[in-house]
Amino acid sequence: MTSNKLKKGFFIFILLTLTFAKSFAQDDEPYYFFDLPIGFEELPSEDTNVKLYQHEKFGITLISKVLDIDEDTTLEKTTEKCLENFSDDYQTQGFTWNKTPCLIANPAATINDVPLTGMSYTVELSKTQHLFILLYAHKDLFDSYFSVMYSAINSLCINDDYYYTPGILISAFSEDEPKNPKKYKFKIGDVDIKKQITINTSDVSLSQMNIEVEYDLLNKYLNTDDVIEAWKRYYRILYRDNYGRIKPQMEIIITELKDYAKKNNVENLDLFIAQTLLTWTQSFGYQRAPTANESDFNSLPAVLIGAANDCDSRSFLICALLNYYGINSILLISPEYKHAMPAIALNEPGQKYNFNGKEYLMGETTARLTWGTIAAKMQDRTKWFAVSF
Repeated sequence: MTSNKLKKGFFIFILLTLTFAKSFAQDDEPYYFFDLPIGFEELPSEDTNVKLYQHEKFGITLISKVLDIDEDTTLEKTTEKCLENFSDDYQTQGFTWNKTPCLIANPAATINDVPLTGMSYTVELSKTQHLFILLYAHKDLFDSYFSVMYSAINSLCINDDYYYTPGILISAFSEDEPKNPKKYKFKIGDVDIKKQITINTSDVSLSQMNIEVEYDLLNKYLNTDDVIEAWKRYYRILYRDNYGRIKPQMEIIITELKDYAKKNNVENLDLFIAQTLLTWTQSFGYQRAPTANESDFNSLPAVLIGAANDCDSRSFLICALLNYYGINSILLISPEYKHAMPAIALNEPGQKYNFNGKEYLMGETTARLTWGTIAAKMQDRTKWFAVSF
């Protein structure tokens, strides 16, 4: 569907976009980036304010540009101006993402008789700068490749302080979702967590929705040369969403484990916390997805409140908790063994995995084993790959 006619229309629109963008002088270098799905390629741009990306296989175009604005310029006005050469057929909705005002629109257009459908986002970078993003594809491809477009825009980061938080698109969906907080009591090994932990049911449902969309995207790379890189990105993107949703809960858990260790004169605090958390996850109820169309991965808010899960969800939780605590942790995935496990940068004896010049102690979450002990049939390191966060 990436016909020459569509490509020609694409470059005509880019030319119009660049003409408009040049009317704005850039003051300070803006900070933003995407962790785009595998296969997007950046195209050359004559304007430093404009970035162009094309996914040749999926026929999707992404355009982003930064505009210097007057302080009284609204997001609606910026959106209208940016879309004036593309479409006047769209609706808008405002929302807040990590304390940042944003506006979403759903423009449609026909260029050279090719019907296009897309989504646009206008984000307030500062009182004097807006970021405008447009993704579009052939109308007939939009539904099939929604997960590609969703994941692309949801990977946006405009502030490193909010990197490990839910993305812009899932945040737009959450505007009308009631939080419905519920309190839960925890016991982790011998440690009674005194402070009740609050989980919003909206975090459970929204994070799971995010997982299923990303899983749909991952499936598009099966049986391709890009599947391993797509798999790494899948977990990397899910980590950003899930870590942000359980950060307050992790603070409570880690604080109380440290307090318990201090009161009981624990000598090796790092090992105590790492083993306590590993043993805890080994006691979780085990469950795989009922069909191949659903992800085995269960969201971390759901896992915390007792939802049955399998090895990657448990390993993910270990990585999040120990990274929060301060022990560098990675996720190990083995397609051949159909298994996942965490590995941590802890100088203790046992089975280790070498990654980026460091040794990581491997841990099994589905059997009652200590750190550094794994099944003999899973010790071939060439059958594992690492995901860092």
